[in-house]
Amino acid sequence: MYIELFFTDDLLMDFITASLAAALMRRRPPVWRLLAVSAAAAAAACVSAYGAPFFRSLPARALQLALVSLAIPGRGLGLRLRAAGAVLTATFAVGGCAAAAVFLTGGSMNNGALIGGIGLRAGLIGAAAASLLPRAARGLRLRGAPDQTAELAFIYKGRRFVFRGMVDTGNSLTEPLTG
Repeated sequence: MYIELFFTDDLLMDFITASLAAALMRRRPPVWRLLAVSAAAAAAACVSAYGAPFFRSLPARALQLALVSLAIPGRGLGLRLRAAGAVLTATFAVGGCAAAAVFLTGGSMNNGALIGGIGLRAGLIGAAAASLLPRAARGLRLRGAPDQTAELAFIYKGRRFVFRGMVDTGNSLTEPLTG
C-alpha cells in the first residue's frame, strides 16, 4: 500500500473515532482540532507501520491513545482518563462497524486482517456507518427530566402576584367514571 493512501485511510478513521469520542463525552471540539489530532495520529501510525520499531511498543500505543484523546477539549487528569476511555470505546465501535461491513459483504479475516468482500466499497460502507455514530451518541445522551413547573401570575387590587406550581399531567379536570 502506498504511504499516502495509508495516511489518508488512517486520518479518516482517526477523525471519525475522535468525533465519536467527543460525542460520547458530550463535547463539540472545533473541526480544526479534530483534523490536527487525526493528522498527528495518522503520521505516528505511518512511522509505526513503515519504520521505527519503538512505535509498535506498548508505551508508544499508550502515547498514541493519549494523542487522540487530545481531540477532546478540557484540562485535568480525570478528564484525560475519561477521554482516553471514550477513545477506546469509539475505537471498538468504529472497528465494529467496519468489521460488520466487511463480513456482510462476503469478506473474511486472515491473520488478524480484514479482507473485504468488495474491497473499497466495504471500507466506504464502514466509514459511512461509523460517521453516523457521533450523532447517534449525542441523541442517546441522558437529558434531565423536562421542567414540570408552571408560573401563574395574576393581578388583584392593583398588586401582581406570581406563583410557581407543579404541572399535574394526570389531572384531566373531569371525574373518570361519569365524565
